Amino acid sequence: DRYRQLLTAAREWQMLMAAKRHGLASLEDLEYGSLTVSCPACPQIGVNMEPGWQDLAKRDMYLAAIAIALDGNFRSNQKIKPMDPNDFPLSGPAAYFVDKDLYSDVMKGEGPLAPENTTCHKFGAMGFGYKWGKVAGVMGVFCARHMFALPGGLVDLERGERFTNVDLCVLSGLQRWLDLNLVIAGYDIACQYRIHYRTRMTALLDKLNDKKNRTKIRQKQIPQTIFGVGKFHAPAHTGECRSKHSFNYLPGVAMTDMEASERIWAIQNDLAKSTREMSSGHRHDVINLFHSDQNITKTHTLPAHLSRRLTLADAQHRSKLRVFNLLEEGVKTHVEDGATKLEEWREEERKWLEDVVNVKTHGNLKKVFSLKVGGGE
Repeated sequence: DRYRQLLTAAREWQMLMAAKRHGLASLEDLEYGSLTVSCPACPQIGVNMEPGWQDLAKRDMYLAAIAIALDGNFRSNQKIKPMDPNDFPLSGPAAYFVDKDLYSDVMKGEGPLAPENTTCHKFGAMGFGYKWGKVAGVMGVFCARHMFALPGGLVDLERGERFTNVDLCVLSGLQRWLDLNLVIAGYDIACQYRIHYRTRMTALLDKLNDKKNRTKIRQKQIPQTIFGVGKFHAPAHTGECRSKHSFNYLPGVAMTDMEASERIWAIQNDLAKSTREMSSGHRHDVINLFHSDQNITKTHTLPAHLSRRLTLADAQHRSKLRVFNLLEEGVKTHVEDGATKLEEWREEERKWLEDVVNVKTHGNLKKVFSLKVGGGE
């Protein structure tokens, strides 16, 4: 029975073909992200960005920002397999999973997973998830506008979505975008994750500074990040939470639903039926090949997709602007001192947009977009 040897040969052939497609001479000493397909529509410094993007006004910073979607998938798990405990991914740090040496360094010394405190509802992702086999699932960081997996943007989960795992996933996945001025991030538990985000990231970078001889990633603080809750998950949050984390109102988002990860998982879940039976290295290699296939397929269809979206967005913009102008005219005409009232509302909105992106000002943030009906809302 040569089935095991056949599987090993197939893995080697797949990796050699991947190296060939990316112009690599071998699979030794692979660089970060060298076996990945990047999103051609997202900002890439020195590739597709206008000169002077660093000096954009604050209100225009979204034009040079990357939008990412974070999420965990507990179907993409792994059984406890008795075979080949020393198996390792042939793709190393070059594909979509966090480098295994980096992962080991960061997770070393982490205590048992404890549920996170919450100011919103209790969510399964916050340490209340189940333990299933050797790996409970994967955490992923994706391009939210075009559904591309980011290089180094996947990490295995032991149980729930431990914030240490998520932090590492974000830092590794954003390596090529650390020099941008702004990141817009959607996460189903962003209301809790963002609270101590900067503190945890600083601690993570300090920890990595002690491991310089092993880590292969840039150790730089994440740019300013605007966090919100994806539009599908928002109704599960409290009203107070939705008023501060709704992507319907946060600046620089437009109509992006920030739920790209859910659509990616829907496809990957079928693959999980096979990968959960594999050894650790084989599982990583297959999932990496899957995301490269998905990314290159989207690269081929992206021009037509973006062209169609632009046409729809232009028509919607003209329609909504016409309604908005009529509404303002109605306020000026039918509301006492309407012009002054409009200026007050604009100033209130401007102040809200400044405060909503700063977690320190959330305590006194008004619900400026909630209509009051009678004594309630």
